[in-house]
Amino acid sequence: MPVTGDRINKQLVPAVRKSSTEPWHFCPEGPRGNPDRSDSHRPVLESPPCPTGNRRSPADWLFLHPAGMDIEQEQLPTREAPATEGSKSYAAATREWQWDIGTGLVSAGDGAMWWDPEFAPLLRQAGLDSFDAVMQGQTGQCLRRLPDRENWRLEFVHPDGRRVAVYLKKHLAAHPSRWRQLAAFGPSTTPGRWEAENIGRLSSMGLPGMRLVAFGEKRRWDGRQESFLMTEELAGFTPLDRFLYERFPAAGRNVSAQETTRRDVRLERLIYQLAEVVRKFHRAGWNHRDLYACHFFVRESMPGEYEIRLIDLQRVQHRRWFRRRWLVKDLAQLAWSIPAERVGCTLRMRFMKWYLGVEKLRPVDRRLIRRVLAKQQTLLRRLGPPQ
Repeated sequence: MPVTGDRINKQLVPAVRKSSTEPWHFCPEGPRGNPDRSDSHRPVLESPPCPTGNRRSPADWLFLHPAGMDIEQEQLPTREAPATEGSKSYAAATREWQWDIGTGLVSAGDGAMWWDPEFAPLLRQAGLDSFDAVMQGQTGQCLRRLPDRENWRLEFVHPDGRRVAVYLKKHLAAHPSRWRQLAAFGPSTTPGRWEAENIGRLSSMGLPGMRLVAFGEKRRWDGRQESFLMTEELAGFTPLDRFLYERFPAAGRNVSAQETTRRDVRLERLIYQLAEVVRKFHRAGWNHRDLYACHFFVRESMPGEYEIRLIDLQRVQHRRWFRRRWLVKDLAQLAWSIPAERVGCTLRMRFMKWYLGVEKLRPVDRRLIRRVLAKQQTLLRRLGPPQ
């Protein structure tokens, strides 16, 4: 008996009921048929229970509840601060305690750099065992050079013979905000420290990203700040936009019906898992500000099962209130950057339903989609179609 799309889908996606018939289209070009037709084999998630018993839609809780709907906030691992106040040793120990939030890094000994003990021998062998050595080093391949930032790719040879690649992001000297100094707020958090903390926090929430190799920061006597971040290369992973182009070619005349069904089911599963990652990220109170498809790295571990990693966490923010504008921006950036010829309007609408956790759109959900579409059109006018 041939395996139909119905039977494949039941194995890949949880059993669900029929979808809505609301005529709303998550497509910048306008309606193309009815994407919300009642296909019983299409997966739509059940709506999560309301935390207070009121009849609010999931979109209400997404934007109004401080923690983002009914998510249970996980406590990050902490440790006790140094009990005795000394001079230099106390300041260094306090500084290490303040930023080390479940990252597992240890001090490299100079008070300005922390590293993963597993990578310490490789970095020491390459002469990158201090903050100044990392910032002044010119070994490796320079991927991008800007006035305030440099991106490098380095390769190390492990004692067992295998090659290990890491990415290094250097944040060059920059003066802190003059308004911040006048208000006596003290120095701002360095970009390297902020991204290192975000990697640790999101990993502790079950949103794995890059593996943190090393981090360092230093504040100069004149108030300038420098920092760096080093992460391990995601071997075997591909950016989402390139993954869609390579693994899901556009349907053509020479493609059989069975191959088309298999392609649609796997693509649907990928978009479903992507919606789950974005939903969990936003429900925890975070917004990315650069949530483009190229910042999702994907690997197919087995047919129909995908691992998704979120990268570039330097500009990530955590907000408890007034989040709607930032979440709309994230969703619009993702919608703009996903190739339209690979992911059509129907699947984009299903993404929004999976993201919201509903099977039928309510008025607040439609208003959200309209705002996302308007922002997506603004990106199209400003940036043009994605390359």
